[in-house]
Amino acid sequence: MNEVKKSLNTVAGDMTKDKEELKQRILSGRRKTKRRNPFPLVATAIVTAAILFFTFNVFQDGLSTSDKDDYEVNEFIYDYQLQLMQKDGNDSPKLEQDVLQGLLHVDAVIDYAKSLGYSENTEAIKEKVEEEKQTFFSTMDNEQQEAMQEEVFGITYEDYFNKILKWTFQNAEAVNWLDQHPPDDIKTHSEVIDLFQKKHEQSIADFMDKKGIPFFDPAFMYKELAGTVLAKEGQDILVAERLEVTPVPALTVEEMIDAGYAIWYTIDDNIDAIEPNMKINLTYNSLSYPITEIDHATVFQRVVEWELSDAIVQPTLSEEQGLFYLHGLTLGDSQSDVIERFGEKYTKDEQVDGSGAEFALDYNNNARFYFYQDELSMISFENVDQNYFEQLFKEYEGMKSTSNDSRYIYSEETAQMIKAEFIPDGSLTISLFIAWPDGFLDYQEFLDAMKE
Repeated sequence: MNEVKKSLNTVAGDMTKDKEELKQRILSGRRKTKRRNPFPLVATAIVTAAILFFTFNVFQDGLSTSDKDDYEVNEFIYDYQLQLMQKDGNDSPKLEQDVLQGLLHVDAVIDYAKSLGYSENTEAIKEKVEEEKQTFFSTMDNEQQEAMQEEVFGITYEDYFNKILKWTFQNAEAVNWLDQHPPDDIKTHSEVIDLFQKKHEQSIADFMDKKGIPFFDPAFMYKELAGTVLAKEGQDILVAERLEVTPVPALTVEEMIDAGYAIWYTIDDNIDAIEPNMKINLTYNSLSYPITEIDHATVFQRVVEWELSDAIVQPTLSEEQGLFYLHGLTLGDSQSDVIERFGEKYTKDEQVDGSGAEFALDYNNNARFYFYQDELSMISFENVDQNYFEQLFKEYEGMKSTSNDSRYIYSEETAQMIKAEFIPDGSLTISLFIAWPDGFLDYQEFLDAMKE
């Protein structure tokens, strides 16, 4: 049944010509191993956001009153795929929307290709369908054919090959043509779907009404992802989903993308606050990737909202003229400097007794920035990568010292000190502050030790 379902998905270019392989895969219900799709959440039947574009535009002011057009949603394929998904145990409350969405997405891509000059080669498609049909029937006797039709297909062979498989090949041909004839202005999938629904809004509305397909909030067009930042280039970050849960092998960036472990996302604001190895939550438009790729160009999903979900496990450390910079910030910086780098998702804490500060900006209990007279007076990062800091400490050539569960780095020129403290629960906290010998934190013995 998985092999049949593949014909209902949006890609159909992997049709084997090996008779025995085809027979064994269909009889065993196994799918041929293939490369993982590098776009999780939008891979099978385009399962998430497309319908939201047309439902929002078509129904936000009630049913459309535009003139009737000649487009019709393929009711046969819709009914069959819905039945197949239900038979396979899919009980999603938005199953009808998902199935319809997949159909519209495919039809939108075909329509877009035709608008650019694509002309469907009906004879070539017919020949491919016939070839697949002959390959299939030549591997099975009559008894096996009857069993397959009843248990797997659920429809006649003629309907399967001449309707479902044909539709699959139509999509594949259009996609291949777009790859070979990319327009100067390449649109995203969301743009193509939006254009398609505006063109055929009445037909789509009529079909949804006929089938009783409910409408739902267009906010669902956005997807959420929790992952780990692997790399950053300009306004783009490479994120692996839940990397801390399922560690991946030692792969290059290109190999991770190709294997589907990671995707590039475009961030429009505060990109400087994000660094590799950070844990991050993203909300993104799952159909914002290009309709066609040129020379396997990198795909970027556009992020509409993000936040750091865990500690900055590897905060950067640099020194300029005796000033330490933790993740690009140093003591004396302003609130606007912090917000520009880390964003506006903070809580303001005025209960900072014992710190010498007047208030602090707290980022999810992972990074805290203390202020006195509107200037940054102390920085603190929680849950820092211990191995990472130990390497930084080892490579630092200035004044430094160790004491049981702590490490100290000191600038005699500015009296700035970085303290790394190993907490009993196994985590590491690092702080940057001014360590005046007679100040609120007395580190005189450590200063003396470092000078020695």
